[in-house]
Amino acid sequence: MKQLFTLIFILFFSTIFFGATINHYEDHSKAANVVAKYLSTITFDEEISSDASINIILSVTSDNEIVVLTVNTHSNDIRRAIKNALNQKKMYDGNLISGKEYSFVLNVKGS
Repeated sequence: MKQLFTLIFILFFSTIFFGATINHYEDHSKAANVVAKYLSTITFDEEISSDASINIILSVTSDNEIVVLTVNTHSNDIRRAIKNALNQKKMYDGNLISGKEYSFVLNVKGS
């Protein structure tokens, strides 16, 4: 009888514990599509003379707002335009984990 009570208690406790756990999964391709959508509206004040790959490191808040941490480019204009396009926008898809850093590469075609 004591073993049965212990077994029921363990099953009940584990159901509560594991039932309260939130399963986080990340979908980088969906998140990349969201980032690409926001970046597609950018127009640069200065001309881009050659093709470039710009690494963007960002995080999301607990409210799913994007926070740009780093934009690897020498151009302040490009850096500012990317930050303005992404900062405080909603990451409505991709299920990214709050506080974790993510890296995206923006490929820019020169004129």
